[in-house]
Amino acid sequence: MNPFCVPFAITNMGSTILAIDLGWMGPNYSISTACAMSNYCTLNATNHIIRGETVSIIVHSCVFSIIHLQYLGFGLIG
Repeated sequence: MNPFCVPFAITNMGSTILAIDLGWMGPNYSISTACAMSNYCTLNATNHIIRGETVSIIVHSCVFSIIHLQYLGFGLIG
């Protein structure tokens, strides 16, 4: 088993890797609420700006897996 299996399986790892590679700083977390995900992401981003925690924020809403183990769990690959 690859030692990075668990870190790559958690939902915020995609944005974490991107932030590290591009040198972005600030809040970075994952919201997983199915259909309402983009609404929650936009609302939370707006709240960060309103509270003065950041002056700008990038919001992205997408459900994806970055390891094959998750695809195997759903039977998407064999």
